[in-house]
Amino acid sequence: MSNRDDIKDERLIYTCNCGWIDLDHMEDSAKYEFVGAKNLWKQIRGGDLPPGVDPRRLYDRPGPGCFPYVDPRERCARFHDGDPGYKVTYRQGMSHKRIKPVRAGIERSYLVRYGLTPQEKRVVALAIFMEVSVMFEGFQGSFPWRVATNSGFSQEDLVSNLLSFYIAVDGYDLDQVETICKKVSTEVALAIWDREGSVEENKNPTFEPAFAKEPGAECTDSEQIFPKAFTKIRPAIKGGNFIDFPSLLSVPGSWSIWRD
Repeated sequence: MSNRDDIKDERLIYTCNCGWIDLDHMEDSAKYEFVGAKNLWKQIRGGDLPPGVDPRRLYDRPGPGCFPYVDPRERCARFHDGDPGYKVTYRQGMSHKRIKPVRAGIERSYLVRYGLTPQEKRVVALAIFMEVSVMFEGFQGSFPWRVATNSGFSQEDLVSNLLSFYIAVDGYDLDQVETICKKVSTEVALAIWDREGSVEENKNPTFEPAFAKEPGAECTDSEQIFPKAFTKIRPAIKGGNFIDFPSLLSVPGSWSIWRD
């Protein structure tokens, strides 16, 4: 939930090429289980089988061969073509200062196909990341959560999320992101806020920037086009190399509460 003071503290910045960016989204949240793009990417990279391992051996008990072992409760988790996969869980949540250890949000589990190439894993990771991001913004805008916050689909949210994904997966750092996006001065950012309204008033349900109508002289030589560096990965289509994790207890779109 961003406010005008966040601009003064440089936690919320305006950029010529990426619009508003919430730098809190860029913080490394890997210390929280299943939270953050870094944790998601770690699961997708590390959950696959070692080269040469037959997926059918997954259902053997662990033995001298040290083959991975799938929990009996998850043995029925297969794709429609019968192939097995590995489980990936991703969360996005929010907390309140009065109950900080407790978070509420969206938690989803997926089945990812074994043996994907590095590029295929990247597009699957982005698809999962985007789906949960959109679900979480919708969660924030639903009752009763919208009573406490009006930040669902705030102008900067999904774009900031996407940039955090590229930091985690492609190795960009914050300085590089600010340079590529072309950060403006605090004075200009404040003027845009005062002139065009808060990021919560101006909703943006997409992963593309919503640019200021009058960005000011600092953006005169900028085309106000989202940089190709942050659009080069295209999300996979669900149903091919990843699906919702098959479970009778899983309800798509449901929300969860957990402790950090």
